[in-house]
Parts: sequence; structure tokens; C-alpha cells
Amino acid sequence: MGPCDEYEIQISAYVDGAFEGPEAERLEAHLRGCVACATSVERERRLHSALRAASPLRAPERLRARVGAAVREAAGGRTRPPGRSLLGGYALGTLKHQPAEASSIPATVLNAHIRSLQAGHLVDVRSSDRHQVKPWFDGRLDYSPPVPNLDAQGYQLVGGRLDYVFGRPTAALVYGRHSHVINLFLWPNSDGAGPARTDSDRGYHWIHGTVGKVTFCAISDLNEAELEQFVAMIRVNLNGSPAS
Repeated sequence: MGPCDEYEIQISAYVDGAFEGPEAERLEAHLRGCVACATSVERERRLHSALRAASPLRAPERLRARVGAAVREAAGGRTRPPGRSLLGGYALGTLKHQPAEASSIPATVLNAHIRSLQAGHLVDVRSSDRHQVKPWFDGRLDYSPPVPNLDAQGYQLVGGRLDYVFGRPTAALVYGRHSHVINLFLWPNSDGAGPARTDSDRGYHWIHGTVGKVTFCAISDLNEAELEQFVAMIRVNLNGSPAS
């Protein structure tokens, strides 16, 4: 990783106000001497201001086309069928009826999802081969995320990236389904198994749960039935595959 990479993935959480203590102080000290990272903070703040000012949000057409091309490339050139257009998940919306312990999840995954839709941010490693994606995380995280292969079931692996959500660097796997994007976040679970939580608003869906020693959160504008199918297959693949 480059000298600023560690700080770059912390910036969104810092702007959210979810990053504090000694690590936040270290980031602030770095910002005082790094123009590039300070500029990233200002850009993130402008993005947050735009999110608060515009509802519902919609990805710019050029951005939607660029990400769609990446997904179609990973899916073997498959074109998008009629219906909802690519990446309505750009605006996850305000998710309702959240349990108190899960109340931070919608805003956190929304910010991460939006960052991923910016040019060049969808994946850090682009490959449909899990044997290339999984080793890429070595040395970048303090755990090794499982990378399920669901190509045979129609969910194509696009690649992976390092993100900063839930207060820590986190593995994000990107899958494509009929030109829709699914972001799957995976991190170690130490709190024991719990029921999956799901919700939707204005056509956007997320499912969050635990399987063994792995916690996951999947978000997409894919229809709810297909996202539930995706998560069911993920749960089967994660069973007995700890993030360690």
C-alpha cells in the first residue's frame, strides 16, 4: 500500500463522524501536512452535502454507463434486459424499522456504495477468478475473506476492493447480475450467530447477517427475490469458511 492508502480508506468514516480517538488524531495530524488527503476530505464533505440536498439520488448517466460496461464485461458481454436501469442502488434511501443495534448500517453501506460508483472505485482488483481476488487481500487486511464463486448460479464475480466501513478496513466483493451490481461486505464475526436483517426502501435492498465466524452485508437495486437468492447461496458458501 502507498503512504496515503491507509488514510484514504479512513476519510469517509472520519467525515461521517464515526472515526474518533487516537486514530482520528493521527489522521488529523496527517491531513495538516498532506494536501492530497486534505483535498479528499473536502471532496467527501461536498459529496455528503450533495446527498443531504438531493433526494432521491440517481447516478449520473455517464457513471452508470461506465459501471454497467464493467459489469457486462465481467458477465461475458451480457446486455441489460428491459426494466429498472443499472445501479439504482446509488440511492439506498432511508431504511425504516431498523433494530437499534443495526441503525448505523444503512448510512454506512450507502456511503460505501456511493464511493464504489465513482469512476475507478468499483474494484481495486478486477477479475472473475476467485483465485486472483482472494490473494489480493493478503497483507491489506488482518483477516482473509472468503470469496464465493457463484458464476454457475448466474452471479458473476466482478472483483474486489478494500473499503472502510463499520469502523474498520473491510473486504468488499463485487458481483454482477443482469447489469445490476451487488456489493458484498465481509468481516470477522466475534459476537455469535444472529438472525439476518433485511429491509428495503424505494426499490433498494440490503441484507445483513452472520454465518459462523463471518458477518456479511449485501446491498443492491436487484429485485428482493434475487438478492435473497444471492444471500442464500452466500450463506451456504460461507458456512465453515471463517474470515481469519
